[in-house]
Amino acid sequence: MYGPRVTVLGGSAADCLPLFVDAMNDTLTRSAEYQVLTEVGPAALGDDAGAVGAAILARRAQPVVA
Repeated sequence: MYGPRVTVLGGSAADCLPLFVDAMNDTLTRSAEYQVLTEVGPAALGDDAGAVGAAILARRAQPVVA
């Protein structure tokens, strides 16, 4: 079941968050039986979040050669 405490948006979705956050919150709390209690916010790294995450994964996959 989907129930995160925090949902992080990046890229253009984060940039446009002020345009749709109210409608999204209304949808997430549309009924007492189905509530997703989550904080939604932009990624702290902004547009660079995806690139930084990919770089971290690539670094972990490669052995360090001195």
